[in-house]
Amino acid sequence: HKEQQLSMKCLDDNGYDYDKCQHYFENFKACKSFWVAVLRDRRQKGIQPTLPLPEEREAIKAEHLKRQSHKT
Repeated sequence: HKEQQLSMKCLDDNGYDYDKCQHYFENFKACKSFWVAVLRDRRQKGIQPTLPLPEEREAIKAEHLKRQSHKT
């Protein structure tokens, strides 16, 4: 949600010049893809709710980033 708002604010601030906001939109797409993957994984595992509660999201994101940093 925050990434979408930042993308739209960038467009507003830059006269709707998408090229100036491309970084924001790439970040928004990556964020959306991440949470869709989390949703699918939780659905396959039968975890409810399929989309984590807001208070759980930071911990889930931190765990993902921790796993990613160990891969490199």
